[in-house]
Amino acid sequence: MTLARGLLSDPPDMERTHSCQSEERTLARLAGEGRAEAYESLIGPLQRPLYGYALRLCGDPHVAEDLCQEALIKGFRSIGTFTGNSAFSTWLHRILHNTWLDHVKKSGRQAVDLADTAPEGDFEEPPAIAQEALFRYYERVRGETAREAVAEALARLNPALREVVVLRDIQGDSYEEIAEITGLAVGTVKSRIARGREQLRQFLMAPDRPPRPETDCKKKVSVAEL
Repeated sequence: MTLARGLLSDPPDMERTHSCQSEERTLARLAGEGRAEAYESLIGPLQRPLYGYALRLCGDPHVAEDLCQEALIKGFRSIGTFTGNSAFSTWLHRILHNTWLDHVKKSGRQAVDLADTAPEGDFEEPPAIAQEALFRYYERVRGETAREAVAEALARLNPALREVVVLRDIQGDSYEEIAEITGLAVGTVKSRIARGREQLRQFLMAPDRPPRPETDCKKKVSVAEL
């Protein structure tokens, strides 16, 4: 279970899934033939989640917009490589992931410090410690919304850890989808999510954030609401 989907998620409708995949393949074929309206139909529902994903990766609205535009252009140019074996959303997120990595390299920063990640392995998904930490955080700190607190904590994560936490706990992607987007093994995805959640918990529970008494806000907000 992810924080984004919760306990009461409906089981996947396999018939509907196959229908959507078939429609995506048809639209992709038409887009490959130069039908721009077909590509627009494919990307229309994805532009907002793509932007949210990019924004949480880079933290800069202008950079996020540029990354999305570049990824969408790359997607149109390479639409012929879309086979339909995965969801179009996963395929396009993969392009955006690579676009972000190129941006990080060009800016002279490192996307991941391997010394800062846990040993790779097949980790079981831990309890929703990020959400639990957020609730405990509100018992001590008032005057700042949960959205601000978690966004700040996410921004402090190692970018590679932040990416998988965003994909899993905010966007609700499966381990397999995250592995396809990032090009990582599923075991590596699980280990990075576990490490990212633990760092997120530590950041949220750190005693270095003084309370602001001007507002008495105790509302508990899920990470999924970001």
